[in-house]
Amino acid sequence: MEKALDQIFYGKYSPFDSPIQERKEVLLTLDRLWRNTEQQIGKDAADDLRTQYEQMLIFDSLDDFRAGFRLGVSLMLEVFAPAK
Repeated sequence: MEKALDQIFYGKYSPFDSPIQERKEVLLTLDRLWRNTEQQIGKDAADDLRTQYEQMLIFDSLDDFRAGFRLGVSLMLEVFAPAK
């Protein structure tokens, strides 16, 4: 098994390689909602809405990744810090 840091460095790591069933169901529902939105507000407006929504999700995911990474580093520092 390849090390996680190696996978991340070489771009081989993806948390979406094996999506859980609930994710698939949500994606199907979201796709249906986007199609309905296009019909109601028009394709251009729906595309703009989707682009902004995707950007928000990227920023939220980046914040979560940073927080998780910092937590992991903090835990490692605590584990390996000399006992007082």
